[in-house]
Amino acid sequence: MNKKKNTLIDTKPNIIMMGSDLTVLGGVSEVVREYLKAGLDKKVNLVLVPSHIDGSKFQKLLKLIQAIKTFLFLPWEKKSIVHMHLSHGASFFRKLLLMIIAKIKRQKVIMHLHGSDYEEFMHQSKLHTLLTKWVFDQSDHIIVLSKRWENLLKNFTSNQNITTLYNPATQLSDTHHGQGNLKVLFLGRLGRRKGVYDLLDVITRDKHYYEERQVSFILAGDGETDEVLKRVKENTLEKIVDVPGWVSGAEKDAYLKNAHIFILPSYNEQMPMSILEAMAHGYPILATDIAGIPEMVEQGENGYLFSPGDLDAFEKYLKILCEDEQLREKMGLKSKQIINDKFDGHLITDKLVEIYGDVLNAS
Repeated sequence: MNKKKNTLIDTKPNIIMMGSDLTVLGGVSEVVREYLKAGLDKKVNLVLVPSHIDGSKFQKLLKLIQAIKTFLFLPWEKKSIVHMHLSHGASFFRKLLLMIIAKIKRQKVIMHLHGSDYEEFMHQSKLHTLLTKWVFDQSDHIIVLSKRWENLLKNFTSNQNITTLYNPATQLSDTHHGQGNLKVLFLGRLGRRKGVYDLLDVITRDKHYYEERQVSFILAGDGETDEVLKRVKENTLEKIVDVPGWVSGAEKDAYLKNAHIFILPSYNEQMPMSILEAMAHGYPILATDIAGIPEMVEQGENGYLFSPGDLDAFEKYLKILCEDEQLREKMGLKSKQIINDKFDGHLITDKLVEIYGDVLNAS
């Protein structure tokens, strides 16, 4: 009697992708969803093994145990790649454990680096430095999000199999921006790292300017919501600042379709998915010149960049965008062109599949 063919194995690469559950709030889940939109699961044999979930410490531990169990009993061995999405903190130690298991199973490992604070984490102590170096040295390939990180890691690890792969974005065939009063949109975790308090300081500096022009600011996200609302009230910004909390799905799409300017004054980032989403919707971008953002935003072309904490430059560029509708439209079109040329989900996903092939074919 013929054995039933294992349907998990055919000529396509076998990929075990490990990271946050798709329900988790944040950029990594958003990246994976974009890969799926672009058909990654049709181009490879893909199994998603979530090792992290939002919830209590106990719930997170259970998810990790479940991931280990799933990983151990998958039928794929040497002909598979374990693609791990790596961030700082607890994410690093989860992936360290899973990488040890992968190496015991003699599987190939791609480490895909995310995490806005990873550079600080890897130099936080000698132990962090040693463990990070071991993880990168032992990886079969490393994916980073910007040329800056590629250069940084080439001077840190003996492993030179490093590729810059931008985060993917979905192209939009048509975009319609909001009618009426000017709306400035922020999407992300509310707090100092994302520069939200700088934004409130800039608005407070000349709030009558924004009130007279009927400019409204939407600060959508989770994090330090209570503190943000407190500062809004203290500075009497309630008429022009809205803090709706975390938005996703259709609600987030509605905000993206009805704004005019996107803003992200962060102190630490990698390659923010929120900027890519805003660019795909055809917005001018006002952001800080850190990490991979200068590879997304071209100064004076599809937005303006300034140094973190430089409130004078921040205010100057914000007012330029508020006052010039034609400039906003021109920059918005440029944003869509950049998405098409550099960040299109199908383009990025095809490059990822090429990386898989290179890793499998390497000796």
